[in-house]
Amino acid sequence: MKSQINVVTLGPSITEQGGMGSVAKLLLSSGTEEFTFTHISTWNSNLGRIGLLLHFLQSCFSLFVLLVRNKVDIAHLHISEGGSLVRKFILSVIVWLFQKPVVLHAHGCEFHDFYAGLPPLGKRWINFYLGHCDLLIALSESWRKFYIESCHLPSEKVIVIKNPVDLPDEIPQRGGNKSVKLLFMGKINQRKGVYDIVQALAELEAEVRSNITLILAGSGEIESVQQLANQLGVIGCLKFPGWVDAGMRDQLLGEADIFLLPSYNEGLPMALLEAMAWELPAITTPVGGIPEVIISRKNGILVAPGDIPALAAAIDDLVKQGDFRTQLGIQARASVLDLDINHYRKNVREVYKGILTQSRRTKEPNFG
Repeated sequence: MKSQINVVTLGPSITEQGGMGSVAKLLLSSGTEEFTFTHISTWNSNLGRIGLLLHFLQSCFSLFVLLVRNKVDIAHLHISEGGSLVRKFILSVIVWLFQKPVVLHAHGCEFHDFYAGLPPLGKRWINFYLGHCDLLIALSESWRKFYIESCHLPSEKVIVIKNPVDLPDEIPQRGGNKSVKLLFMGKINQRKGVYDIVQALAELEAEVRSNITLILAGSGEIESVQQLANQLGVIGCLKFPGWVDAGMRDQLLGEADIFLLPSYNEGLPMALLEAMAWELPAITTPVGGIPEVIISRKNGILVAPGDIPALAAAIDDLVKQGDFRTQLGIQARASVLDLDINHYRKNVREVYKGILTQSRRTKEPNFG
């Protein structure tokens, strides 16, 4: 195996909001003497339709140039549902023309719904594309099972690498304050359960609610959520700091007491893992890979998506029971210790080495 392994990652701009951009940025910072990483942006949400097309064509050209210069040993593509698949298929074809291995990293939390809604020809195309790649990385065992059973991928071609967390060295001392801060971080919309949070807040007793501050950090349907909060009389409890950078994120996590993420669909949300790393008890839902990291009432609380009374009851429990809050938070951090960034980087590098070894064997002539 060559001494320097060149990995090109392809996906959204590393400045994009969300888990895909975060993982792409993490991989880009994982270079060593043995591995070099180059990221090619294939999507930027700040561009219009024509701008996006030109941006994608530029990404195709940049990839082609790297391949011609023999600066690509592995292509690592971040995929989601819809147009993301089409773009990554075109890029994969370019890589295949140079006989380089392709790794797909599946992030789409609604991929199963997208796949189920396709006609048979669309499903066969996806199965063909995924099946011709060297490896697919899933975020959880439940997603791995989906790709094997629904997309008919060989089990050896699908592995699980859970999203990583950056474990803070010091955890703030919580408790002692009568006021309790609830924190949500992510896209402010229905899929993330933000409207459910506001409705659950309205169901709490006025005395309990008077001690609560709900921080909804993110972009999205802010005005609609504010209108609902006004209608329900809870707008005074809410704060909207907007989308936050890494420094502000850590500040909010350090100041919060409870993390909320009552989503309807997820892969394995980075925001949840980050909250657990900061020793926050989370109230969330058993969707996607979440049940593989949260055991209800052991290191967090699980409620069914859309079950507003159950969500309100869970918030009420944690607001009133400070010791229970602390206990869940301690167990939450313990649960994500093995997802430390350094472990993640090591796992990914081992995956790359295995793929290159296998690729080299398949290219060797057989004289038997």
